[in-house]
Amino acid sequence: MACDPPSRFSETPRVYALNYLSSATAEGLDQLFDEPLVSVNPQATNDQIRQAVNHLVTEWRESRNLPRTQ
Repeated sequence: MACDPPSRFSETPRVYALNYLSSATAEGLDQLFDEPLVSVNPQATNDQIRQAVNHLVTEWRESRNLPRTQ
């Protein structure tokens, strides 16, 4: 299904994209996957990001019974 591009007065590009995706008919868009998805705050320090990701990876490995790799 085609959507009209956003106009200056109607919707923002983000709203347009969300509306377009919600009407798209591509296979798999309506499925949820049991896989990690990470968002990074660009204002966080490298150390904060590393610490948070390391914690998450440890939890994911334990919950999936995955071995630690070198």
